[in-house]
Amino acid sequence: TSVRLTTTNQTDIYAATAQNGTTVIAITLANETAGAVIVKIDRYDGTTDFNTWRTSVAANETSILSDFPMKLRAGHKIKATAASGNAITVNVDVVLDAAAATGARTG
Repeated sequence: TSVRLTTTNQTDIYAATAQNGTTVIAITLANETAGAVIVKIDRYDGTTDFNTWRTSVAANETSILSDFPMKLRAGHKIKATAASGNAITVNVDVVLDAAAATGARTG
């Protein structure tokens, strides 16, 4: 999933739909402007936003967040906020968990 942050408002980037789970394996933040931009990544658990990462992306650079696997269930989301609009593109790489990929039910 790839989303351009066109405003400074919090934006939904990825919404998990697989009931048995999705795992976020990496988030890429690309800054296509001549100035550094602060970006905040939140994980929404269906009720509350939790700040997961906050970083400054240097001018004309890309930051890759891959230090974590992040488990999401249906209704969970990844959201992003940039300090400057129309500067950052966010890419989220995910893997469907085995049960979700095969349609199997667990528990």
